[in-house]
Amino acid sequence: MWMRSRCVVVAVWVVSVCWSLGEAGAEVRYRLVDLGTLGGSESKAYGVNSRGQVVGESKTSSNHNAGFVWQNGVMTKLSGPLGDYSRALDINDTGTIVGSFITGSIETHAAMWTAPGTYTDLDVLPGHGTSVALAVNNQSVVVGWSGLEGSSGSGRAFRYDGALTDIGIGGMNSSADGINDSGDVAMNFWLGQPHPATGGLPKATMSAIVFGGGGFSMPSAVSGQAVVGTWDVNDSGHMVGRAGGVSIAYAYERRHPSGAQDSGIRQITTADSSAAALNNLDVSVGAFYDGSDYRAWVCGSYANGAAEDLNGLIAPASGWDLQYAEDINDLGQIVGTGLYQGVCRAFLLNPIGGGTGQNNPRLPDTIDGSIKQFVDCISGSWVDPEVAQQYDFATTDGSLFTSILDFPEGFEPLTVEVNGESLPGFGPGDELDFVAMFGGGVTEFSVTGIQALGDEPFALQLAFDSLQADFDMTAVPEPGTLALLAGGFALAAIRRRRR
Repeated sequence: MWMRSRCVVVAVWVVSVCWSLGEAGAEVRYRLVDLGTLGGSESKAYGVNSRGQVVGESKTSSNHNAGFVWQNGVMTKLSGPLGDYSRALDINDTGTIVGSFITGSIETHAAMWTAPGTYTDLDVLPGHGTSVALAVNNQSVVVGWSGLEGSSGSGRAFRYDGALTDIGIGGMNSSADGINDSGDVAMNFWLGQPHPATGGLPKATMSAIVFGGGGFSMPSAVSGQAVVGTWDVNDSGHMVGRAGGVSIAYAYERRHPSGAQDSGIRQITTADSSAAALNNLDVSVGAFYDGSDYRAWVCGSYANGAAEDLNGLIAPASGWDLQYAEDINDLGQIVGTGLYQGVCRAFLLNPIGGGTGQNNPRLPDTIDGSIKQFVDCISGSWVDPEVAQQYDFATTDGSLFTSILDFPEGFEPLTVEVNGESLPGFGPGDELDFVAMFGGGVTEFSVTGIQALGDEPFALQLAFDSLQADFDMTAVPEPGTLALLAGGFALAAIRRRRR
């Protein structure tokens, strides 16, 4: 199988620009995490959400395949009708997971998990015997493929939002391989060739994007190369995939529900390769074939960047050969599959200083006295002002703080002051949801009572009402005694344990 499929396409004017794959450099830009296994020898990672939760499949101690979700160093098996025999392909920001499992009647069905032990059999389209869920958006709308048992890929695209619906176009075989938060669905069409869900190389004869508001659009060739697969779409409608023997990335500007106007198509690499995914900052990932092996790559921006071999961006002599980069979130965390000392293993790459955790926080862009200034900080980042004190937080670009997603370990319980209220007792694993509490985001808040218990950095994980935001953190004098709220305040409405 070339690449897990999550697809998208649209009609375009072709503006082709080729970039040769960058040579491996000496700069170490990522810290690699071996995700481990479920007791067996092998594992593969396919999806990552904004909270760094990773999904995939692993061999168990019984040498069966089972889907997993990984978070904070712990890999948890996803149960199914037969216990094992499952596969997790995508996860949204609320933790909903999709993929497939083997049923009690020994059929492969599309599946959805809302927790490791809580699953839903999405079933198959009428007359079909097998299905797989390929993608899920943040509204928990699922898309995928349903087909005839043993049909070598013959089947139809489906959408699931409480019921399974055939969304194929015409009489061709089809699959729905991606969906964005606007409900735009990425689809591939083909005649008789295998689909990736059955283990074959996709041979799509055409592709389309079906708009959430109705209508669809279909692509032309890319520099004379036929589109053979498109795997991901972001919330701006920018897409990646493969045309002929090269990776493609292309963008469109939707004018109205029945059509689209494209801003161009650009080739990411000239190597035999495929682009698997891209995030909302247009950073894409995939794999290329160097004549003897597959190599994972990242492209900083398909509009003006060059693809780089990820093997040259991790610590040398790591023992790893990164082969397939399968997904990337907006924080730049990349997941995929490689060989570790010759064994197939799932990996997570954390960009150094990328705000992916308390011990890998985003640091201030500038420091002006007591003011720590952050520019274009990505929603979901952990941020660290470098010194543990009391701080006032205030946006400077009109954005809003929507929540504090998590609090640091190694500190006494923290108090948050917002809109004249003092909310005490927050610690690691807690979330403070400003939208749930006040009906909307806030432009400023303070954190007080910062008392370190050890050497852990004081960092918070913040969410905004936009993908990126500018804000200041200002050190303020240590307060005196804080007036806490009267008893009976319903903290449970605003504080909840994270998954």
